[in-house]
Amino acid sequence: MKRKGFTLVELLVIVAILVIVAALFASAVGGCSMMASGGYYDVQKSGTYICNKTYTYTPQKSEGSAETQKRIDVQEVDPATGTPIGIVQTFSVNDDYMAGINNSATLFAQFQVRQVYKIDTIGTRREGFYSYFPLVKSVTKINKSNLSWELPND
Repeated sequence: MKRKGFTLVELLVIVAILVIVAALFASAVGGCSMMASGGYYDVQKSGTYICNKTYTYTPQKSEGSAETQKRIDVQEVDPATGTPIGIVQTFSVNDDYMAGINNSATLFAQFQVRQVYKIDTIGTRREGFYSYFPLVKSVTKINKSNLSWELPND
């Protein structure tokens, strides 16, 4: 006995597969269009920060592959009074050719703990599902003699 067409189960399986493929394609295209339109790099910030910590971090993405990330933990301060603003933030100091950042090693080498810097950031670097780190675009050290306030003691 020959049957014509699909059974309901076969049809549902095909529809489910198409929905999954469409969702994957839409998320990939959506991310590319956001970066191409420049929206990704529209988030720019400049501020005065105290460097709390510098470190490298190597997440294991898959077996045998790893990419070292250069990071700094900083506390934004009011440039006039030295009063801390907000919480300690983690910035990423990595090359990003789309943003024109190709000197990350030089930038990272400038940071010293308990020093004050004017930092310009652009965009963010995403790691995992919920981790976004602003990318350091430029850094300028502020001499302690130019400050009208004292650095806080640890």
